[in-house]
Amino acid sequence: YPHYAQRLVKFDISNNGQDFSDSGLTFLYQAPATVSTVTPKHYGVSVGNDQMRPGLFITGANFVNSTTLRCRVGEDVIEATYLLPTLVMCFPPPVEAGTGPKRVDVANNGVDFTLSSQMVYPHPICPPGFYCPGGDYALRHKAPRGAYAVMGSQ
Repeated sequence: YPHYAQRLVKFDISNNGQDFSDSGLTFLYQAPATVSTVTPKHYGVSVGNDQMRPGLFITGANFVNSTTLRCRVGEDVIEATYLLPTLVMCFPPPVEAGTGPKRVDVANNGVDFTLSSQMVYPHPICPPGFYCPGGDYALRHKAPRGAYAVMGSQ
């Protein structure tokens, strides 16, 4: 394993251990990325940049500012925004309220995802007595006295 967090090295190939190619190819060693926390732990059914909702902030180590930086939330692989070597952000697609938890991990190269991951949970269904615009639990408002708001009011 290299003693450097990141280093570009040249490599060539040989069939006999003596005659090497002169390809001039390089390989970039990088320390593996890790995920330690995800904030917020719950996210809404309408999470998305176009709706001015916050994304998921993923804290960890060894994140690299590259065009191939990706988050995986459950089965969805999406572009990530690099903020710091220890912090990235991503905007997961909308989810159905009340669905199960999803695993979150990161890949610097878009392919090799972290071995460490964290779980996030979709917000629950809008409770009785509340109004949830667009069905989003995070935007819930208590119904005024005398008003009737059935469960899941949108």
